[in-house]
Amino acid sequence: MNTKVIAIIGCLTSALAVVAYFVSAGNNTKPPATTQTSRLFASANATDISRMTISQGEKKVEIVREGTTWLLASRDNYPALDDRARELVRRVIDAEVIEEKTSNNELYARLGVEDAITPTAKGTLVSLTKADGSTIASLIIGNRQDAANWDSEKAATFVRPADSAKSYLVKGTFTTGLEPVEWMKREVLTFSPDRFWKAAIIAPADEAVQIERATPTATATLANLPAGRELTDANKPQQVLEALANVTLEDVRKAANLDFSQAAVSTFTTYQGIVLTARSTLADGKTWVNFAVAYDKQLAAPLAEGATAPTDETVAAITNEAAELQARLAPWAYQLPDWKVSNIRPLMADMLKPLNAPTPQSESAPPSALPPGLAPPQ
Repeated sequence: MNTKVIAIIGCLTSALAVVAYFVSAGNNTKPPATTQTSRLFASANATDISRMTISQGEKKVEIVREGTTWLLASRDNYPALDDRARELVRRVIDAEVIEEKTSNNELYARLGVEDAITPTAKGTLVSLTKADGSTIASLIIGNRQDAANWDSEKAATFVRPADSAKSYLVKGTFTTGLEPVEWMKREVLTFSPDRFWKAAIIAPADEAVQIERATPTATATLANLPAGRELTDANKPQQVLEALANVTLEDVRKAANLDFSQAAVSTFTTYQGIVLTARSTLADGKTWVNFAVAYDKQLAAPLAEGATAPTDETVAAITNEAAELQARLAPWAYQLPDWKVSNIRPLMADMLKPLNAPTPQSESAPPSALPPGLAPPQ
């Protein structure tokens, strides 16, 4: 084969290779891959929601919306955690499907999406309704599927619409909560401890307790310590005086639904003249405390030597502080931890060491008198 023929064959081979490439490329051209997602409740609107119910078995929490504020219906409409409520609503109505899962009810338990009314249910039912009671969205939230390396942004959750047989894996996670306290604003009072000047506690069938300190940096003392008696704990007066510096509730109810006629009354006065009155009573085996707050500059501590009287602006600020606390606290009775109650309402008997026990009779003491007619042994 001469050189010319070889060259022609080489050109033809190259041409065929180019043609084959383009034909192959044309046959394998596909549209770019896309990830299709869809919302389970595409028509839901957060502004239409007036009530959210979270339930599992016999447990249930109801939260209602008034304007932009969320209230705990199961606790006399006590203020709920707005941000947490809004976040759960958003995650439910924006639940975005990753993939469809089983429709076989025998497999629901594996995903945690069985009916939430069953006693053994692992999932939580979140129902969102309008003011007229009609349902906007009702979703059973099941097991969480964590992403690799615990990446919360890529985590997913198995869910099932309550009115559907189909279950799904959706993007994200859900923070629910089946106890009312999980939805409450638990902080009741926060004060700087050095603001408190004196305290007086009057409890039924117990001696009054009076505690005070001369300056914010001084150590509090029991002003009416009985003569000859000692404190069980030298730090107790300080703990009592600063008991309202930080108060966190365990439960709450309307104060009007409790009887405070036989309540212990504890009065705490700040150096500025704010008076906080705590009434405590027992109901259903628990201690409940109701607070009242008022400001009277005549009740302020005497000014230290060289100190200047508060300005009008300061007085106005203290007046507003007391008024805001009164409006927020007065309607409610708070169940507080036992240790906090013991500081808000201390008993004098508990603050004092017991009196010395009588000296035992010595062995040399004369024998007791004998009955008539009997002589002592010889």
